[in-house]
Amino acid sequence: VMFISGFSVIGIGPVFAKWSKGKRAAKVNYEFCLLSAALLLLLPLPIAMSTPGSALGTAAAYMLFLAEDLLPMLLMMQSSSLAQGSLTGHAAKRLLGLIQLGCSTGAMTAGLAIAPLVRTFGSTALLFVQVLLLLASLWPNHMAWWYEDFDEGREGKKKEVQDASAAPTTSPAGPQKADDSQRAAQQPIYRSPMIVALAINTFGIIFCKTIVEYQYNVLLASVLSTDEMVAMTGQLYAAAGFSASVLNVFNSPMMRALGITTTLLICPVSLCVSALAFAAVPLVWAAFLGRLVDLTLRWSINNSTKSLLWIATPREMQVRAKPIIEGTVKKMTGSCTAFCIGVVSVILVGDHKLRALALLSAAVAAASSVVCASSGRMYHAAMWAQIDRRELVLDEDADRARQYGSSGLVDFEGTIEIDPVMAAMVLEKLQSAPPQVQLYILRGMGERLPDAAWRTFLESPLTGFESLAPEVQVEVIRLCEKAPARFSHRRLLDFVRHRLDYEESPPARGAGLTRAEVADKYQTERATAYAILATGTRRLMDAKPLLARLLES
Repeated sequence: VMFISGFSVIGIGPVFAKWSKGKRAAKVNYEFCLLSAALLLLLPLPIAMSTPGSALGTAAAYMLFLAEDLLPMLLMMQSSSLAQGSLTGHAAKRLLGLIQLGCSTGAMTAGLAIAPLVRTFGSTALLFVQVLLLLASLWPNHMAWWYEDFDEGREGKKKEVQDASAAPTTSPAGPQKADDSQRAAQQPIYRSPMIVALAINTFGIIFCKTIVEYQYNVLLASVLSTDEMVAMTGQLYAAAGFSASVLNVFNSPMMRALGITTTLLICPVSLCVSALAFAAVPLVWAAFLGRLVDLTLRWSINNSTKSLLWIATPREMQVRAKPIIEGTVKKMTGSCTAFCIGVVSVILVGDHKLRALALLSAAVAAASSVVCASSGRMYHAAMWAQIDRRELVLDEDADRARQYGSSGLVDFEGTIEIDPVMAAMVLEKLQSAPPQVQLYILRGMGERLPDAAWRTFLESPLTGFESLAPEVQVEVIRLCEKAPARFSHRRLLDFVRHRLDYEESPPARGAGLTRAEVADKYQTERATAYAILATGTRRLMDAKPLLARLLES
């Protein structure tokens, strides 16, 4: 049955991807939860109605085992898709740890509850418990569905406003970048470096997990009885669940403090170290420690960081690639690892076999570490590419909170957290970006940029305030209107006087102006008016005469 399960996912993955294409994650999750509940209710009926050992009962039992093996994998995959589709990058860093805390807590609760449930109601009752939990999950899924409906309409309106505001200065490169983004999302998944890196990382984690699980089972079976082995495995899962829960509580601050690349490296490096430790000392405690490290990190850091990498990939590519990576790659990796174990078992025996497998696992984990390091760089490149294409939400509108309130699902914080490193990156981007990208970044992150970064940006000889496009000057004045530490009184007054002197003796205007020149003239006059109003907001003595000059001009 395990063999059939491993190979059936090759056909089920593409079918699931095709079924999910074009649908919202919450809708797919809703339909799949209902389908899973129906299968778990219907498959036991032939078993209960047939005589023991009959062909019908045996076939139904095999089908039930197959369903119990495949459905949780697909449900977990779709649940992560729902979270990745609903969360922004910054919200994911804050909330994925709490989501994984729910996973580890659920694993502990299930482990503690199984024995009392079986003693009280029998093993068949566990099927109905699964069905009830699936049906109960439809309520939070409905809330996520409502949020997707709400957010899609809001983002559509927001995009129309942004496109309209950027229309006078949009360069031909804008549509070209959008076309490039669409082509990148529709290209074969094996041509995406991020997808390939995710596949290699998944292969490495599952390979090491299967090896350490085999080592653990072999060693415990040789020194412990069946009851003692069950007891120790229960202690292992309890310890791993507790450790993963602690990590999940501190997951978000850890990712902020260490960064995505370092956090990605924690899991493969830890697996490599634990494998080398087992190779040096192939004892029960080393196998226990290896499994503890594997379970703890897979239930916490690995899942959170992997979800962040999925967020950096286009949605269209996620739908096509996720069933293959989370289904086909995982199952085929298990088969590949079993083959490697079989080959090593033929060549070596005893401790030599376990040491060889540990060294093989360490080599795979080391290779996965190299891929994880490059994945961190690809993540940052993908996020900056989304900023360039104005696809990434940098900051949520305050109007959203005022008009609609908080439903508990809506994240009102920006997706980009401004720390000193990020401030330097934003500053570098502002100094080299075209006007439409400068506007996009300023509107999304300008309020949270530190004053020192503002002064460097506005006082630079090459990219100072006077060299900015008029529409960017308007946005700068709006953001610095009440912040003289960013844009000094003297600089503001000098700019206004210069603009008024220019407008009082302008070149011939009105004749033969192109549409772009008219738009530029409008934005220039708008910047002058904004600057004069800013002098009034700051209560400067020169504000009133400057306003009179503007009205007379």
